[in-house]
Amino acid sequence: MEAFGITHVVRRVMMENAREYHTVIATCPTLGMNDLIETMQNRTLKEEELIRLLKWWPKICKIDQRVGRYGTSLKESICFEPSSAVNSSEDVTKQVPAKNANAKAVTKVCGLDSILYYTSNKLIKELPLPDTAITLDIQNAVGLRNLEDRSFSQWFSPLPFDIWAAFISSHPSIRKSNFDDYKLRIQVLVALSKHYDSLGTAAAKRSFISLLPTKTIYIPIETHDKTHQALHPEEIYLSSSDLSAFEGLGKFEKVSSQLHKEGISDDFLLALGVRKTISMEFLFLHLDTLQWSSNPKSLINYLMNADLSDQDFHKLRSTKYLPARNDKESLHSPRELYLPNDEIKMFPFVRFLQWPNGENMSTAQRNFLTKKLGLNVDPSLACVMTYLQSESVKSIEQREESSFKLALQYLTQKLAPNGMYEKEFGKYRNVKFLPCIRQNYESGEIVKEIKAPSGKSLSPLQNVIISHIL
Repeated sequence: MEAFGITHVVRRVMMENAREYHTVIATCPTLGMNDLIETMQNRTLKEEELIRLLKWWPKICKIDQRVGRYGTSLKESICFEPSSAVNSSEDVTKQVPAKNANAKAVTKVCGLDSILYYTSNKLIKELPLPDTAITLDIQNAVGLRNLEDRSFSQWFSPLPFDIWAAFISSHPSIRKSNFDDYKLRIQVLVALSKHYDSLGTAAAKRSFISLLPTKTIYIPIETHDKTHQALHPEEIYLSSSDLSAFEGLGKFEKVSSQLHKEGISDDFLLALGVRKTISMEFLFLHLDTLQWSSNPKSLINYLMNADLSDQDFHKLRSTKYLPARNDKESLHSPRELYLPNDEIKMFPFVRFLQWPNGENMSTAQRNFLTKKLGLNVDPSLACVMTYLQSESVKSIEQREESSFKLALQYLTQKLAPNGMYEKEFGKYRNVKFLPCIRQNYESGEIVKEIKAPSGKSLSPLQNVIISHIL
């Protein structure tokens, strides 16, 4: 290029002489990594200088791979003054004497060797971070791609979510009930919930929950004004919980509906200890004092979803807590009540369970009431026969004739082949409960009598050889 007439050029011979002077005569050493490390040990970088160094390191490692072996020593030698706020809500930056002999004041500095992580998880990127993680400002300035470069493999690694969860467990956002930043509290719970839901196994979920302060964490609750309140998980219920059956026994706080809108799952809240229903201890304590009015449906739905033991079911079958139709004075045990059924409404001893008018009972509800709680479906043959015996001895004027006839028809249906009472009825064949008539052949008088089925005749056909007619 000199041959083309460029005149303002240092001649090659002069350049070689200058190089020879510095390397041979003056013996100036080549600037190397040891010089950089020594300099870093004796000064504190501004945050802007640290950012520049972190951007430079991947580049120099690509130019000269040999410098990579100095990476750990270089990191340990670097201290810097953070110009932005530290990650956590409290000022926990270490106070280290400045690396300047003339400095008299104590300067707040951070050692880069204490920074172990960068944040690649988008869930927690904008949330409080532990002091072992690079601040978001520095990370954004350096660039996530640079920090993920293999030249930093000995310097930093992605912040594990479990490490962050352990850190956030002691953060005021979830440990203080009066924490001011309501939005931050929600964001923290959203991140924890989404990570919990992403775990594939029950063991992994249990392990993750063990990292969290389930006894002392605060969860936002639903309020009817603009104030923000929070309580411990065991003191509140899911926003979807139906607790209408227990109105009047106290105030049952529910999780803020905002949590569901933000994507916090019920499974995560239940794992923390939030209640889905009231405790069985509380239920049994108030079981015989609760007033279910005319609608025990919410109570039945609660019991269907509750985790009940055999001992619980035994107590539920014998305790008086269910309302009967047309009875506003007292409560009854399930064994004393019957499922609503028009076929048996003529029996005065039958008390039907009070159920909301116009609402059908589902198959699941019916099965639970009859198979689990012991609610009656059909009256026993003994009850039916007792009723028929007592009614048959009354005069027509005293007897409720229509109910009596319906009861006889009901018994007849149940005595059909494969009927409910067919096998059991044999012991009642000699019981007198059928109203019959007999004609006195001498006087012609019609005599009314009560006879047993085993009498000479139950045929309605009038015939002289028939002594009694039903």
